[in-house]
Amino acid sequence: MTATARRMRRGARTITTGKQLIGQLHGPATHVGPNALLRSASYPAPTTAPGTGPLRNPALPSGNWFQLNGATEFQPANSDAHAGAAYNNWASGPTTTYAYNNSPGNYGGLVPSGGLVIDGFPVAAGAEVYQFLDFSTANEVELEAGVPSGGVVFRGCRFRGYTDGSSNGFIAADSGYDVPLLILYCDLGGKGINPASQYSNDSIQDLATTSLVVYRSYFSLHGTALQPNGSVPAGGPCDILENYMENWIYNSGDHDNGISASGGGWTCCRWQRNYVVLEAVDANGQQITQTDAISLGSDGSPPANDNIGTGTNPDGTTGFQITHNYCAGGSDTYYLGQSGGGTPNTVTGLNFANNLLSTSSWPDGGNSGPTNAVPPWNSSSPPNTKSNNLWADGPDAGTTFI
Repeated sequence: MTATARRMRRGARTITTGKQLIGQLHGPATHVGPNALLRSASYPAPTTAPGTGPLRNPALPSGNWFQLNGATEFQPANSDAHAGAAYNNWASGPTTTYAYNNSPGNYGGLVPSGGLVIDGFPVAAGAEVYQFLDFSTANEVELEAGVPSGGVVFRGCRFRGYTDGSSNGFIAADSGYDVPLLILYCDLGGKGINPASQYSNDSIQDLATTSLVVYRSYFSLHGTALQPNGSVPAGGPCDILENYMENWIYNSGDHDNGISASGGGWTCCRWQRNYVVLEAVDANGQQITQTDAISLGSDGSPPANDNIGTGTNPDGTTGFQITHNYCAGGSDTYYLGQSGGGTPNTVTGLNFANNLLSTSSWPDGGNSGPTNAVPPWNSSSPPNTKSNNLWADGPDAGTTFI
């Protein structure tokens, strides 16, 4: 990484474990969310009404949600019920070339010829970048077929809008969205603690992307933070790195999750250095007994190759790299394989290493224990391996939990 790139990533202190992210959101030491880039003392807490703080509110389409599909989104504002609002914030409209900087007045544009490396991740020419925008006045941002092949980047944006409970997520990618998605330094989740108004919505759900990067983003006031159930192919990537997830809202019977996948024919991922803590009791006094902080699961349905870890990650590692996370809570904090549909655990190529488990929510990490659906170790092809997974605190601090 160049010196210029390092200066750009103001919050880019090296993170070696999710534990280092404790207490992140505000102030000069922030390393997640928009404030890591803006360093704004006025950045709003998640319970603050949408529209406050240093981010810009794009004009709301008449349909009350933003639709990105490469076509109607570039029509004049509101000529389509869900179109034309987000790109109008770019300096020169739909022809704006994106400049990679942290200027508070830089609201995005199109990645120029030759592509860019943004926050350490390569982004192809033509990708749409939306930066320092607060989408919280809308129900959701929906990603559809037709977006340029470079995909979409949300950088330093806020998504805290949906209230009626029928959404697939504050960011939702439908089955036709088959291009990359990068979510960098964003703030996602509900906008209050009232479960009647939130219905435990997911922040990001049912992604059908060819690649997914979620980096240094902040998640709270949600039912599930991140559910990448799309079909991310070999070498995708599916990178979920250095995110901070807290403050769940629980409705009895719901399956609250941190990072959770349920099939889709995955072959590789990097879920590393995240802080994911489901509290024992939410802000409304509801006990959170479900479900997990990190889940590499499957619903037991086709494709038959669910979670066969033969793919190659961007750093050259293979399979499922779940490492250096700091987690607590749920029923079983780490859910490591397939159990749905009565089928046996078929996960292969899992490297589960250097993860920390806290007793801050339950004495056993989760309400039912530290792990579930544990795969066979060292006997599959490619093999599943585990090493140095330790209790972070409590009477067994420093000893292995699996």
